[in-house]
Amino acid sequence: MRTTKPYSVRITSWLLLLLAAMGSGMLVGCASTNSSRSADETLGSFPNHSVAEILALVPEYPKELQKVRIQAQIAVASPEMDGTFTAVADASHFDSLFVRIKFPLGIEGARVLITPDSAFTYDRIQNTVYRSSASKMKSILPGSVMGLDLVEQITGFVAIDPAIDWEIQTESSRYYLHSPDGTIRYTIDPTIWRIEHVQLRDLTGVVIEQRWYLDFSEKDGVLLPSRMIYVEPSSDTRLSISLQKMDKNPGRLHFDLGVRADTQWKDLTP
Repeated sequence: MRTTKPYSVRITSWLLLLLAAMGSGMLVGCASTNSSRSADETLGSFPNHSVAEILALVPEYPKELQKVRIQAQIAVASPEMDGTFTAVADASHFDSLFVRIKFPLGIEGARVLITPDSAFTYDRIQNTVYRSSASKMKSILPGSVMGLDLVEQITGFVAIDPAIDWEIQTESSRYYLHSPDGTIRYTIDPTIWRIEHVQLRDLTGVVIEQRWYLDFSEKDGVLLPSRMIYVEPSSDTRLSISLQKMDKNPGRLHFDLGVRADTQWKDLTP
């Protein structure tokens, strides 16, 4: 394992990076509808759908996942570190997100609590809580915007902004939507009406990040990808997130960091 800092510190840092990367405001799903549609429900036939029809057929975040517990295995590869850990997340949609991180051998090394305006990361190995506002965390981390939509990004419910005048292409039984300035590109599979690939570029054409949603299957009546891959070329970083378990009826969700009395607190907010 390549690392320049203690293992627990690096895992905590990469967890924060993951949460930041998953929180891109332009990609948030925000309403409820069916998570998949049959071919009989389409408004036309490939390759003749309009942009408006495609936007209507790509599902929004489903109401049955408003409160959910998920378990995912996350593999990180970068020049600084390679590592694999397990994340168990309790999520109340757009309200709170609580993540427990388990290192190899089942050791729970970190806990993270995200609210609409605050972020807390409890490194249980170093017995330290890092406290910040979402805006401050955004300023010190690469990736997108700190947010609450980790579950949306893992499950692939990406909302396409209808205010953008999308350009449409077809190739190899797929639809491709491009923003006029070339900064956003979606690849959509019309047989299941799910987004398979998201690519973000800057205005010069340099790729900022890419996401792939792979191996869709139905889990408890919801069509979900088994795996999501996130790549950030500028830092040569790759995250592979495999969805292992999902509980749509988790009962009482947990949002307690469980901090010890002797824990050190470090405030990252000026």
